[in-house]
Amino acid sequence: MTRRLLIALTLGLSVACDNANEQLALPELGQGTFAIGVILDRDGSQSLTSGDTVYSGARFALFAANGTDTLRRATTDTLGIAMFDSLPIGRYRYAIIPSSLGDSLPDREGVEGTFRIIAARDSAVKTATARVGYASLSIAEVRSAPAGRRVFVRGVVTSALQFHSDNAMHITGGGNLRITNATHRPGRSGNNVGDSVVVFGTTGSVNGQPVLLDGLVQTIAERPAPVAIEVDVATARSAQDGALDAALVHIVGATVGDTVTVGEEFHVGIAQEADTVTMVIDPLLQPNKSSFAPGRVLELRGVLVANGDGTWHIKPRPVGGEVRFD
Repeated sequence: MTRRLLIALTLGLSVACDNANEQLALPELGQGTFAIGVILDRDGSQSLTSGDTVYSGARFALFAANGTDTLRRATTDTLGIAMFDSLPIGRYRYAIIPSSLGDSLPDREGVEGTFRIIAARDSAVKTATARVGYASLSIAEVRSAPAGRRVFVRGVVTSALQFHSDNAMHITGGGNLRITNATHRPGRSGNNVGDSVVVFGTTGSVNGQPVLLDGLVQTIAERPAPVAIEVDVATARSAQDGALDAALVHIVGATVGDTVTVGEEFHVGIAQEADTVTMVIDPLLQPNKSSFAPGRVLELRGVLVANGDGTWHIKPRPVGGEVRFD
C-alpha cells in the first residue's frame, strides 16, 4: 500500500487501493512528512458524511512557524491529499492559497494551522484534514445574489417538487423562493409541505424573478405546514409589487371567469371587483373542468408564479381543499 494511500485512510478519506503490493517507506529519522486531506462538503452538513468527496486542486503553502516566506507549495491530488516530504525537524505553519479555491467555496475549516516534526519514528508523519464548501445563504440573500453562484439555502416547503409537472418547488423562511427543476438528493425520496429542507443549486432568474436553478433537495426535518398569506385578487396579480413572488397565498370570495386549455394546463380567470388573476391548474391535479362554470364563487390556495410581464398567476397544489366552491 502506498504511503499516500495509507495517509488517505488515516485522514478518513474514502479512496480505492490500486497499489496493494507496494511497501510503506517511512521517512528517515531527522526528517518527516506532513499531509493534509481536503474534503468537499457536498450536502452542506458542515461535517464528514457519506455524500462528501475529496477535493483535488487545492494548493497549500508551507512556512516556518514564525516566518512569512513560503518554503514550499503542494497541491491536493486525486485522493484529495497535499503532501510535504523530507521536512527537517522543526515547527511549521501551513495555509491554503485562496486563489486555488476561488470565490465558489467560501466555507472553509481547517485550511490553516501549525504542526511540529520531531526525531521520533512514530511522530515523523503529521496529518490534518480540511473541509471546504459552498456558501449557505438565507432565502433573502439568494434573492439578492448575482446569477451563477452555487449555494445552499434552507427553508420550509410550501409546494413540493412532485406537485408540479416541471418539478418546481417553493420554500419559505424569511422570504419565499422558487426552485426550478428540483430533484431529490441521491438516496432520498419525497418531500412534503412543511418539511424543512436544504437545497443546493445555482442562483439565477426566470421571468424577471430570482430563483434557484436545478435544486438538489434534502429533507432534514418535518415541520407543520406553513399558513398561506391572505390576499385579494389584485394583490395576487401584482404579488404585492413582487414582494410576494413565490409565496403561498389564500384568496376568498373570487368569481370564476373565462376558462381555456393551454397545452396540458387548464387556465381559469379569477375575478374580484374589477381585478383579475389567472389560476393555472397543472395536469397533475386532473381538474374537473366542467365545475369551473363562469360566475361560481370560490376560494383557493396556491403559490404565485411570475409571468414575466409584471404580473403573476397562481398555481394550486394537488392537496385537499386547494380550490373550493361556495
